[in-house]
Amino acid sequence: MKYSDEQKADFLDAVKDGSFCIFPWIHMYTEPDGRTFPCCTVEQDTINENTKDKTLEEIFNSDDWNKLRLDMLNGIKNPICRRCHGVEESGSPSYRTFANGDFGQYVDIIDETNDDGSVDKFKLKYIDVRFSNQCNFACASCGPVFSTKWVQMAKENAEANGRTFNSQHKYSKINNHSKVDIIKQLEPHLKDSHQIYFAGGEPLIMDDHYKLLELLEEKKVTDTKLRYNTNLSNLYYKKKPIYEYWKNFNNIELGMSIDAVGERANLIRHGTNWNILEENIKTLLPYENIRLNYDSTISILNIDHITTMYDYILEHNLVKEDTWFTTNIAYTPTPFSITSLPPEVKKDMSERLSRWAEQIKTRDMHNNVSHYAIDDISSKMYNLINFMNEKDTFDPKYFAIEISYKLWYTDKWKEIPHFKYIYETYVSKEHKQRWLNEE
Repeated sequence: MKYSDEQKADFLDAVKDGSFCIFPWIHMYTEPDGRTFPCCTVEQDTINENTKDKTLEEIFNSDDWNKLRLDMLNGIKNPICRRCHGVEESGSPSYRTFANGDFGQYVDIIDETNDDGSVDKFKLKYIDVRFSNQCNFACASCGPVFSTKWVQMAKENAEANGRTFNSQHKYSKINNHSKVDIIKQLEPHLKDSHQIYFAGGEPLIMDDHYKLLELLEEKKVTDTKLRYNTNLSNLYYKKKPIYEYWKNFNNIELGMSIDAVGERANLIRHGTNWNILEENIKTLLPYENIRLNYDSTISILNIDHITTMYDYILEHNLVKEDTWFTTNIAYTPTPFSITSLPPEVKKDMSERLSRWAEQIKTRDMHNNVSHYAIDDISSKMYNLINFMNEKDTFDPKYFAIEISYKLWYTDKWKEIPHFKYIYETYVSKEHKQRWLNEE
């Protein structure tokens, strides 16, 4: 199928309410257990492919992927992508708009689409393979699927309470679930790759991450952008500092999973030592080939704290001119979404965020960070307000259950002011007794 330049521009138009995304032509996302998807934000219950049964190329041209490509070309919003469409309906940019913006230069590849939706030339321009769930943190927004620390804690908790531990929750490595070695499958794509994304688990403690870095160096692939999602708790691998592994790569974008500062940081991402984390950030600031991005998940756990975090980062000069701030809105579990706050709390949070959004643009505290980045995080506050008030999913019963399930390892969450207010105002005495151990 051939498309005109006008048609391709129309597909990529971020302003229009579109269905097209470049990712199904150039990208794959693979989880530690081998499940493979067109990207990391798809609705996973709508597609079922695994590296244990098929190679990456076979998955790329499977029936579901072929249909997805055809739907996009025909203006049909496939249910696989409903999360991106939902974000866009709230007025915020989605992963789809990021994909088309960062990778739109490859749009000519759609001309290679066959009548059945398949593509003859398998070319991965954007690689996102999660090598394992090895991780030293137990983040509230995560679980055993992506964290061996969660596995360990869940096992200890089950044993302490006389329950049988679910053996499915264990260390998971993709090559233990693959028909063909995953790095061998990726090797032919490395020279032509535009970006490689490392996440986990925690990529900076994974052996396969360093194997791939060594392979990239061996093939002299140094211009490919290396993107990371990391908790930045560790800067060494086998006693060698990470920046020594990175010194020959020209473009490293370090997405730091930081949702809060101080004690709140450890509450949300259990395992965080804020003092160590802050020193690690300072260590990497001087390296010109490393861009530091604050990649934050916004949920009921930090909606009241996110501006405090930004103030701290700016006031303590933990930024460079090209530092960026990303706000990833938590959708699941639903009680963790900021749509699951009661109306009066939403009103209070909305007023706080809007005040800060206006003040930050005029305050003389920006240090090295660009004014463009400041304007962007200001506008992101309004995106959060819009999303928060878009719908009402508050349910005190499930609020109590989910908080207690996710944060069972600490009672510090009881000190969060809006949590305390919700429990005192909405949660029944029965639930207080069950979940808070109150008399």
